[in-house]
Amino acid sequence: MKEARQHRFTPPPGAADLLLIRHGETQAAVRGQDFPMVEGQGDPALHPEGNVRRIW
Repeated sequence: MKEARQHRFTPPPGAADLLLIRHGETQAAVRGQDFPMVEGQGDPALHPEGNVRRIW
């Protein structure tokens, strides 16, 4: 049986890489409740809305 394989994508000459990064929405702060600390910085959990991956 002869294989039908896809070839690895090769970008054309002069093409650029584009990396999009978005910080997700965090949970709201509540007075009197501290966030967990990581390396001296507050590390709140993500809000459910901030945990959704969307491509617009």
